[in-house]
Amino acid sequence: MPSFEKGDLIRYLRIRKGWLQGYLLEQSGFVDLNISRIETHGRSPKDGTYTALMEALELPVETYFYSFMDDFNADDFEKFDCLCYSLNWAAHCQIQLQKATSVLDGMKRIDEYGEVNRQFIISSIARLYEIQARNPNDVLELAKEGMAITFPEFNSLDFKGDVLLFNEPQLIHSQALAHAKKGEYDKAINLLQQIKVGLTKSPQDDRIKEAHLAPVLLDLSRFLIDVGKNEEALRICIEGNNVSVKHNKGRYTPDLLFAKAKILHALGKECECAELIESVYFGYTLMRKYGMANTVKQYANEFGLGFETYDVEAISAPVPEFNTKNSPIPQCESIGELIRGLRNSAGLSLAELSKGICSVSNLGKIENNEITTNVYHLEGIMQRLGRDIGKYFDTFLSSTDFEEKQMRDELNSRLAHRRYAEAEDLLQKLKTKKAYQKGVNLQFIRLAEASIYREKNGYNDTHLEMLIKAWGTVRGTPNEDTPDEYTFDEDAIINQRLTFKEVTTVNQIAIHLCETGQQRKGLRLFEDLIKNMDKFYVDNTEKMRMYPAILYNYSKNLGRAGMRKDAFALAIEGDEICAGDGDLDMLSSFAGNRAYSLQDLGDKEKSVPIFAQAYHSSGMVGKIENQNITKQYVKKRFNIDF
Repeated sequence: MPSFEKGDLIRYLRIRKGWLQGYLLEQSGFVDLNISRIETHGRSPKDGTYTALMEALELPVETYFYSFMDDFNADDFEKFDCLCYSLNWAAHCQIQLQKATSVLDGMKRIDEYGEVNRQFIISSIARLYEIQARNPNDVLELAKEGMAITFPEFNSLDFKGDVLLFNEPQLIHSQALAHAKKGEYDKAINLLQQIKVGLTKSPQDDRIKEAHLAPVLLDLSRFLIDVGKNEEALRICIEGNNVSVKHNKGRYTPDLLFAKAKILHALGKECECAELIESVYFGYTLMRKYGMANTVKQYANEFGLGFETYDVEAISAPVPEFNTKNSPIPQCESIGELIRGLRNSAGLSLAELSKGICSVSNLGKIENNEITTNVYHLEGIMQRLGRDIGKYFDTFLSSTDFEEKQMRDELNSRLAHRRYAEAEDLLQKLKTKKAYQKGVNLQFIRLAEASIYREKNGYNDTHLEMLIKAWGTVRGTPNEDTPDEYTFDEDAIINQRLTFKEVTTVNQIAIHLCETGQQRKGLRLFEDLIKNMDKFYVDNTEKMRMYPAILYNYSKNLGRAGMRKDAFALAIEGDEICAGDGDLDMLSSFAGNRAYSLQDLGDKEKSVPIFAQAYHSSGMVGKIENQNITKQYVKKRFNIDF
């Protein structure tokens, strides 16, 4: 962990407690220590100093490096993953509610979990109580207990948007819901507004904000509606949906658009309301939330806003079973020791793991805890090990790194939604930064450049050369005579451990091959890439970042090659994976693949309702081009006008 991150964390915790620097010195037993230099990144605290400062702040170091410090193993990871999955579905599926209850009952009896993990269990119990409609006072007591673990001074009556860490946003959110259930809407609205403020101050990367902001905005809009503040609620709905589409794969989009539709109806805008209601209905059915779909239909009928469902109810599918992949974790007491243990378990040499990310000698020093590395290198190392960095330790970004991450995320979003002119402007800003002149960051730049070039010039030889150059930035070996040229060996993909950007690059190369008449090579590359991820990605969270997109592209191109049954089978597999993950963005794409495959196989009756799902859900997540293509196709083939 870089030294400046430690300084940021100390400063955030000290300010949150309302302590002056001198008081922190007094509490930690130091006399001459220059706290100011540590907090402003001028000095790196030694391990003993850092430990003493954190203990004075009443949060031991292991609280922030939680998983491996708590002697986690694969079974523990699976329990936590299963609990998160079951809680996500508990309100919509009785079986998952029972599973969440069972898992929590078992975890409550375990005393070995560290403080942050114990806090997570308490927050999960509070969430379960909400779903079960238990007494709101029980929820308030639980939330209070959980907050005391990491934020002893927290006062819900005097909460002013403090920095929030780990499970704190969920615990305060639970308090807000409990107050609302008691009819105390002012308290509930204030807490949610302050959570929103607190999330913007988090020193961690965007994972906490991404996990909590959209549901916070959703409930805030609902409570504002309940107290008659419709205009403010409408603004919050729009903001929340932008967050949902950009950061949460559209998971909360149907809920937010349903709330928006109700506001529009209350404001007398019935036409706009009716358009939204229809999309929300199909979005819910695609996500397997049939109870909510029926609620939408009843709402529409109540106000005379009926719409054609195309008998989509007949194609309902069950909630997918929880599926995860974990492997043993070596015993360790530091980040470096963890990396070394995982590398040895994977049978990788220092050279194989470090290639294109950092030097062999630097990786050796990282493993021996002699030096630290920046978060992008650390992330690349963990990805090559097939791991999700967030499961093992939390990362804190400097202001510079945080700004760059925001730019990278925004650039990816613009490319995904085909806003290429805006993406190019942002790309030029990133290219001027020193950190983006080599290694994994330069690979990111080159891959973005290839996407923008393809939009302007199509799939040609230059585009393929750009992709191979992006691959070679980290993985390739330059030719001696032409050091800026690289080779790409598609036969070797299946046995190489790949980072996220390397997977993305190979996916783009496979698409290029299929688009330029080299379907056999392209399809084989997709198949090898899927086998590679099945073999090497041992954390499901990391795997899911790119796996659905590869399945989608493979399915689509199998259909184009005339292998319609295989294309349909892959689309079904992708649909089930994304339904379990709540990924409306990719669900809309797989719906299109399923519908086209069924049509090509001659099953018009089953394809029409799925086309309807694909059309409406594509619009909900901003895939307007896909929506227009679907609309034109269905009009031409079936004379149906969505």
